[in-house]
Amino acid sequence: ALDALIRIFEATERHDRLAAMLEQRAALSSEAREVVALLSRAAALHESPLGHLERSRELTERVLELDRTNLPALTRRAQLLERSGESKKAVEAYEALVRHVEVPDDRVAAQISLGRLYLYAVDNTTKALSLYRDIIASRPDHPEATTRLKEVLYRRESWEALVPALEREVSRATDPKQSVDAILELASVLADRMNDANASFRWLEKGMELRRDHPGLVAAYVDQLLARGQNNDAIPLLAWYTNWLEAKRKYPELAVAAQKLAVLHEQKGDKERAFSAFQVASQADSRNTDIQFGLGRLAYETGRIEKALQTLQALLLVQHELETDGHRARLFVTLARVCLESGDKAKAKKHVARLLVLDPKHQDGLALQKQLG
Repeated sequence: ALDALIRIFEATERHDRLAAMLEQRAALSSEAREVVALLSRAAALHESPLGHLERSRELTERVLELDRTNLPALTRRAQLLERSGESKKAVEAYEALVRHVEVPDDRVAAQISLGRLYLYAVDNTTKALSLYRDIIASRPDHPEATTRLKEVLYRRESWEALVPALEREVSRATDPKQSVDAILELASVLADRMNDANASFRWLEKGMELRRDHPGLVAAYVDQLLARGQNNDAIPLLAWYTNWLEAKRKYPELAVAAQKLAVLHEQKGDKERAFSAFQVASQADSRNTDIQFGLGRLAYETGRIEKALQTLQALLLVQHELETDGHRARLFVTLARVCLESGDKAKAKKHVARLLVLDPKHQDGLALQKQLG
């Protein structure tokens, strides 16, 4: 009769009644193997879909009392302990599971779960590192093991070990974007953590051979070019990157890139392009006083007097935000020149007076004072 009920409840998906019938059937059996099978089925139902985790644990322990090497039960015990937050017990359970599992896929699955506990629950990076290396030795392309190994190495600041791991990631990339993403990460570690700018630059060059339209790569490559004094090579790439940032409306990054581009153009003597770049930077960050001053100064130097007055006079309202007296001095002297150029000597004198109060020996200020009479 119980067997018939079990079949009915199974067919109708009455999981609660089915679990109860399985337990009753196990209580009537004298065969250990049958009891283990019945209780295992009931424990699985209590775990999911019923969600009776405590009852599932009780039945799982009864199974293990009868068969201490029962792999489904060992697996369920470890998973239930992990779900309940009993991390140390879960670690012990997964360690036991790993020792008993013989099927490679099941072993790797258990190791992955154990590694997560080592890394996030008990903070044992030494064991996590050993475990992930063991997995990768047999499964070099295992995605989670590869990702977690990198995370362990970052956490331990094991930069020398991280570099070959990232190099392997580059070599196993299956498409150009994946390759470039890995190269960018590798180049960053080499430059920022290993202080090896030359090796970093070589990898960035390899990345640029694969894709010249990867924004992160272009930005990193530009920085390296500038650090090496290769400004002419950097300018067209930085211009492309600035346009990309503007199209994507990434305004904080755009302000930095456009200001950098403006400085490079000015260094080459191309003040028109410098002014245009400062305009872009100003639109991206209207509160950056260095950018606003650069825009005002270039407006003056390119003959845009009204624009210069408008921009620099706005800075007067926030002069308290300027970093140093030197920044305020350059504002006053530039405004004095702009006012003089526009024919407003009275305002020019006021700005010169402010400048000389700030710095009585300012050479440009004294020269303007003499010129203004």
